Amino acid sequence: MKTATCFLFCLFFLIKSGDCQYTVTKVVGNVLNKKTGVKISSGSRLIEDDILQWREPFTPNDMIRVIAPGRGTLVITPGPKAKKNQSEILDYVKTHLKIKPKDGSLSGRASNDEYIPGSLETETKINSRVLIFPVNHYLFDKREYDISDGSRFFLQIKSAGAKPVIRQLKTIDDTLFIPASDFYLYPDPNWPSVKYQLGFFSKTKSATKSLIEIKPTFDTTGLMKMIIKEMIINVKENNKMKLREACYKEIYIALGKPSDIDFDEGFEDVYSALLKASTKAPQKNNYGFVNSTLTPL
Repeated sequence: MKTATCFLFCLFFLIKSGDCQYTVTKVVGNVLNKKTGVKISSGSRLIEDDILQWREPFTPNDMIRVIAPGRGTLVITPGPKAKKNQSEILDYVKTHLKIKPKDGSLSGRASNDEYIPGSLETETKINSRVLIFPVNHYLFDKREYDISDGSRFFLQIKSAGAKPVIRQLKTIDDTLFIPASDFYLYPDPNWPSVKYQLGFFSKTKSATKSLIEIKPTFDTTGLMKMIIKEMIINVKENNKMKLREACYKEIYIALGKPSDIDFDEGFEDVYSALLKASTKAPQKNNYGFVNSTLTPL
Protein backbone atom coordinates (compact mmCIF):
# COMPACT_ATOMS: atom_id res chain seq x y z
CA MET A 1 0.00 0.00 0.00
CA LYS A 2 1.43 3.29 -1.08
CA THR A 3 2.08 5.68 1.78
CA ALA A 4 1.42 9.37 1.20
CA THR A 5 4.12 11.66 2.54
CA CYS A 6 3.65 15.38 3.18
CA PHE A 7 6.52 17.84 2.97
CA LEU A 8 6.79 21.34 4.30
CA PHE A 9 8.29 24.06 2.13
CA CYS A 10 8.91 27.27 4.06
CA LEU A 11 9.36 30.51 2.11
CA PHE A 12 10.28 33.32 4.47
CA PHE A 13 10.59 36.96 3.37
CA LEU A 14 11.45 39.38 6.13
CA ILE A 15 10.10 42.89 5.77
CA LYS A 16 12.19 44.37 8.57
CA SER A 17 13.78 42.86 11.66
CA GLY A 18 11.80 45.03 14.05
CA ASP A 19 8.55 43.47 12.78
CA CYS A 20 9.73 39.91 13.33
CA GLN A 21 7.76 38.27 16.13
CA TYR A 22 8.85 35.48 18.46
CA THR A 23 6.38 33.19 20.18
CA VAL A 24 7.09 32.31 23.80
CA THR A 25 6.60 28.65 24.70
CA LYS A 26 8.06 28.56 28.22
CA VAL A 27 9.22 31.00 30.90
CA VAL A 28 11.33 30.29 33.97
CA GLY A 29 11.56 33.24 36.31
CA ASN A 30 9.72 36.51 36.83
CA VAL A 31 10.06 38.60 33.68
CA LEU A 32 8.00 41.41 32.15
CA ASN A 33 7.93 43.16 28.81
CA LYS A 34 9.06 46.61 29.94
CA LYS A 35 7.32 48.34 27.01
CA THR A 36 3.90 46.97 27.91
CA GLY A 37 4.35 46.16 31.60
CA VAL A 38 2.80 42.73 30.97
CA LYS A 39 4.26 39.60 32.53
CA ILE A 40 5.66 37.25 29.89
CA SER A 41 4.19 33.74 29.79
CA SER A 42 3.63 30.88 27.35
CA GLY A 43 1.89 32.28 24.28
CA SER A 44 3.31 35.81 24.63
CA ARG A 45 4.71 37.53 21.54
CA LEU A 46 8.01 39.41 21.49
CA ILE A 47 9.89 41.48 18.93
CA GLU A 48 13.65 42.02 18.80
CA ASP A 49 13.49 45.56 20.20
CA ASP A 50 11.40 44.60 23.23
CA ILE A 51 13.14 45.16 26.57
CA LEU A 52 12.96 42.28 29.02
CA GLN A 53 12.61 43.21 32.68
CA TRP A 54 13.84 40.32 34.82
CA ARG A 55 12.73 40.68 38.43
CA GLU A 56 13.64 39.12 41.75
CA PRO A 57 14.00 36.42 42.82
CA PHE A 58 16.74 35.67 40.28
CA THR A 59 17.89 32.09 39.69
CA PRO A 60 20.54 30.50 37.42
CA ASN A 61 17.69 28.79 35.55
CA ASP A 62 15.90 31.99 34.50
CA MET A 63 15.13 31.86 30.78
CA ILE A 64 12.56 32.44 28.04
CA ARG A 65 12.08 29.79 25.38
CA VAL A 66 10.84 31.11 22.01
CA ILE A 67 10.07 29.93 18.48
CA ALA A 68 12.04 32.10 16.07
CA PRO A 69 10.87 32.50 12.44
CA GLY A 70 12.99 30.31 10.18
CA ARG A 71 15.31 29.30 13.03
CA GLY A 72 13.29 26.99 15.26
CA THR A 73 13.56 27.13 19.03
CA LEU A 74 15.86 29.56 20.81
CA VAL A 75 16.46 30.44 24.46
CA ILE A 76 16.84 33.93 25.92
CA THR A 77 18.66 34.35 29.23
CA PRO A 78 19.77 37.44 31.16
CA GLY A 79 23.06 38.43 29.52
CA PRO A 80 26.33 39.50 31.18
CA LYS A 81 26.08 42.92 29.48
CA ALA A 82 22.53 43.53 30.65
CA LYS A 83 21.75 46.58 32.76
CA LYS A 84 21.43 45.41 36.36
CA ASN A 85 20.41 46.83 39.70
CA GLN A 86 19.43 45.24 42.99
CA SER A 87 15.89 44.32 42.01
CA GLU A 88 15.85 43.89 38.22
CA ILE A 89 17.82 43.10 35.07
CA LEU A 90 17.06 44.88 31.79
CA ASP A 91 18.00 43.37 28.44
CA TYR A 92 16.92 43.48 24.80
CA VAL A 93 15.32 40.43 23.18
CA LYS A 94 17.66 40.70 20.17
CA THR A 95 20.74 40.33 22.39
CA HIS A 96 20.37 36.56 22.79
CA LEU A 97 18.59 35.23 19.72
CA LYS A 98 21.54 33.05 18.67
CA ILE A 99 21.38 30.72 21.65
CA LYS A 100 20.05 27.25 20.84
CA PRO A 101 18.55 25.32 23.77
CA LYS A 102 20.55 22.48 25.29
CA ASP A 103 17.64 20.09 25.48
CA GLY A 104 17.89 16.61 26.86
CA SER A 105 16.84 13.89 24.45
CA LEU A 106 13.61 11.99 24.91
CA SER A 107 14.14 8.31 25.57
CA GLY A 108 11.77 7.58 22.71
CA ARG A 109 8.37 9.02 22.01
CA ALA A 110 5.51 6.77 23.00
CA SER A 111 3.49 5.47 20.11
CA ASN A 112 -0.28 5.51 20.12
CA ASP A 113 -0.49 1.96 21.45
CA GLU A 114 1.35 2.75 24.71
CA TYR A 115 -0.94 1.88 27.59
CA ILE A 116 -1.42 3.47 30.98
CA PRO A 117 0.26 3.83 33.37
CA GLY A 118 3.29 4.06 31.04
CA SER A 119 1.67 6.75 28.91
CA LEU A 120 1.44 8.94 32.02
CA GLU A 121 5.05 8.47 33.08
CA THR A 122 7.22 11.55 32.58
CA GLU A 123 10.95 12.18 32.22
CA THR A 124 11.93 14.52 35.03
CA LYS A 125 14.86 15.99 33.10
CA ILE A 126 12.45 17.03 30.34
CA ASN A 127 9.29 17.94 32.27
CA SER A 128 7.66 16.20 35.22
CA ARG A 129 4.23 17.59 34.38
CA VAL A 130 1.39 15.91 32.46
CA LEU A 131 -0.42 18.24 30.07
CA ILE A 132 -4.16 18.14 30.71
CA PHE A 133 -6.77 19.27 28.16
CA PRO A 134 -10.51 19.70 28.81
CA VAL A 135 -10.84 15.96 27.99
CA ASN A 136 -7.90 13.52 27.82
CA HIS A 137 -7.79 10.07 26.21
CA TYR A 138 -5.53 7.19 27.20
CA LEU A 139 -5.43 3.58 26.02
CA PHE A 140 -5.35 0.69 28.50
CA ASP A 141 -4.77 -3.04 28.14
CA LYS A 142 -8.15 -4.72 28.60
CA ARG A 143 -6.43 -7.98 29.49
CA GLU A 144 -4.74 -6.36 32.47
CA TYR A 145 -7.62 -4.06 33.40
CA ASP A 146 -10.84 -5.98 32.81
CA ILE A 147 -13.75 -3.56 33.17
CA SER A 148 -16.40 -5.97 31.89
CA ASP A 149 -17.19 -7.12 35.44
CA GLY A 150 -17.80 -3.61 36.78
CA SER A 151 -14.21 -2.83 37.69
CA ARG A 152 -13.25 0.79 37.10
CA PHE A 153 -10.54 3.43 37.03
CA PHE A 154 -10.62 6.37 39.40
CA LEU A 155 -8.80 9.60 40.18
CA GLN A 156 -8.03 10.12 43.86
CA ILE A 157 -7.43 13.64 45.14
CA LYS A 158 -5.52 13.95 48.40
CA SER A 159 -4.74 17.08 50.36
CA ALA A 160 -3.14 17.49 53.77
CA GLY A 161 -5.75 17.51 56.53
CA ALA A 162 -8.63 16.58 54.22
CA LYS A 163 -10.41 13.34 53.43
CA PRO A 164 -9.43 11.87 50.03
CA VAL A 165 -11.90 12.48 47.20
CA ILE A 166 -12.55 9.75 44.63
CA ARG A 167 -13.67 10.54 41.08
CA GLN A 168 -14.80 7.57 38.98
CA LEU A 169 -13.52 7.80 35.40
CA LYS A 170 -15.35 6.96 32.19
CA THR A 171 -14.16 4.27 29.78
CA ILE A 172 -15.25 3.23 26.29
CA ASP A 173 -13.81 -0.02 24.98
CA ASP A 174 -10.03 0.32 25.58
CA THR A 175 -9.97 4.08 26.09
CA LEU A 176 -9.90 5.90 29.43
CA PHE A 177 -11.28 9.44 29.62
CA ILE A 178 -9.80 11.86 32.15
CA PRO A 179 -11.59 15.25 32.15
CA ALA A 180 -9.81 18.31 33.45
CA SER A 181 -12.86 19.14 35.57
CA ASP A 182 -12.11 16.10 37.77
CA PHE A 183 -8.98 17.87 39.01
CA TYR A 184 -10.83 21.03 40.01
CA LEU A 185 -11.56 20.37 43.66
CA TYR A 186 -9.61 23.35 44.98
CA PRO A 187 -9.28 26.94 43.67
CA ASP A 188 -5.84 26.10 42.31
CA PRO A 189 -5.48 22.49 41.07
CA ASN A 190 -1.68 22.95 41.16
CA TRP A 191 -1.70 23.63 44.89
CA PRO A 192 1.53 22.04 46.23
CA SER A 193 -0.31 20.14 48.97
CA VAL A 194 -2.73 18.50 46.51
CA LYS A 195 -1.79 15.13 45.02
CA TYR A 196 -3.58 13.29 42.21
CA GLN A 197 -3.38 9.53 41.96
CA LEU A 198 -4.74 7.35 39.17
CA GLY A 199 -6.01 4.05 40.49
CA PHE A 200 -7.96 0.93 39.52
CA PHE A 201 -10.65 -0.86 41.49
CA SER A 202 -11.02 -4.57 40.78
CA LYS A 203 -14.56 -5.69 41.54
CA THR A 204 -13.59 -9.36 41.30
CA LYS A 205 -10.79 -9.00 43.84
CA SER A 206 -12.59 -6.26 45.78
CA ALA A 207 -9.29 -4.40 45.92
CA THR A 208 -7.87 -1.09 44.72
CA LYS A 209 -4.50 -0.56 43.09
CA SER A 210 -2.60 2.71 42.85
CA LEU A 211 -1.21 3.11 39.31
CA ILE A 212 0.61 6.44 39.08
CA GLU A 213 0.71 9.96 40.52
CA ILE A 214 -0.24 12.69 38.06
CA LYS A 215 1.30 16.17 38.29
CA PRO A 216 -1.00 18.18 36.03
CA THR A 217 -0.62 21.40 34.11
CA PHE A 218 -3.64 22.66 32.23
CA ASP A 219 -4.24 23.85 28.67
CA THR A 220 -7.71 25.36 28.51
CA THR A 221 -6.96 28.01 25.87
CA GLY A 222 -5.59 25.98 22.95
CA LEU A 223 -1.97 26.79 23.74
CA MET A 224 -0.72 23.44 22.43
CA LYS A 225 -2.25 24.00 18.99
CA MET A 226 -0.87 27.53 18.86
CA ILE A 227 2.65 26.24 19.54
CA ILE A 228 2.24 23.46 16.98
CA LYS A 229 1.19 26.02 14.37
CA GLU A 230 4.19 28.24 15.11
CA MET A 231 6.53 25.24 14.94
CA ILE A 232 5.15 24.08 11.59
CA ILE A 233 5.45 27.57 10.11
CA ASN A 234 8.87 28.41 11.50
CA VAL A 235 10.90 25.18 11.79
CA LYS A 236 13.02 24.29 8.76
CA GLU A 237 11.85 20.71 8.36
CA ASN A 238 10.18 19.20 5.27
CA ASN A 239 9.54 15.71 6.62
CA LYS A 240 6.16 15.43 8.26
CA MET A 241 7.14 12.73 10.76
CA LYS A 242 10.24 14.64 11.86
CA LEU A 243 8.17 17.79 12.11
CA ARG A 244 5.67 15.92 14.26
CA GLU A 245 8.47 14.78 16.55
CA ALA A 246 9.83 18.32 16.82
CA CYS A 247 6.37 19.61 17.77
CA TYR A 248 5.87 16.85 20.32
CA LYS A 249 9.21 17.55 21.95
CA GLU A 250 8.55 21.29 22.17
CA ILE A 251 5.13 20.69 23.74
CA TYR A 252 6.61 18.19 26.22
CA ILE A 253 9.43 20.53 27.25
CA ALA A 254 7.43 23.75 27.33
CA LEU A 255 4.06 22.61 28.72
CA GLY A 256 4.15 18.99 29.83
CA LYS A 257 3.70 15.48 28.44
CA PRO A 258 0.48 15.28 26.41
CA SER A 259 -1.69 12.27 25.73
CA ASP A 260 -0.47 10.71 22.49
CA ILE A 261 -4.02 10.49 21.19
CA ASP A 262 -4.80 14.13 21.91
CA PHE A 263 -1.44 15.38 20.64
CA ASP A 264 -1.77 13.51 17.35
CA GLU A 265 -5.31 14.79 16.87
CA GLY A 266 -4.17 18.35 17.55
CA PHE A 267 -1.17 18.04 15.24
CA GLU A 268 -3.27 16.67 12.39
CA ASP A 269 -5.90 19.40 12.86
CA VAL A 270 -3.29 22.16 12.62
CA TYR A 271 -1.29 20.51 9.82
CA SER A 272 -4.40 19.87 7.74
CA ALA A 273 -5.62 23.44 8.20
CA LEU A 274 -2.25 24.83 7.05
CA LEU A 275 -2.19 22.39 4.14
CA LYS A 276 -5.65 23.53 3.08
CA ALA A 277 -4.72 27.20 3.46
CA SER A 278 -1.56 26.70 1.40
CA THR A 279 -3.61 25.93 -1.70
CA LYS A 280 -4.67 29.56 -1.74
CA ALA A 281 -2.53 32.46 -2.97
CA PRO A 282 0.35 33.21 -0.57
CA GLN A 283 -0.38 36.05 1.81
CA LYS A 284 1.86 37.84 4.28
CA ASN A 285 1.14 36.81 7.85
CA ASN A 286 1.37 38.91 11.00
CA TYR A 287 5.10 38.31 11.25
CA GLY A 288 5.93 39.80 7.85
CA PHE A 289 6.50 36.41 6.19
CA VAL A 290 4.78 34.63 3.34
CA ASN A 291 2.75 31.75 4.75
CA SER A 292 4.26 28.29 4.50
CA THR A 293 3.32 26.09 1.58
CA LEU A 294 2.52 22.46 2.37
CA THR A 295 2.50 20.18 -0.64
CA PRO A 296 1.16 16.60 -0.45
CA LEU A 297 2.98 14.07 -2.68
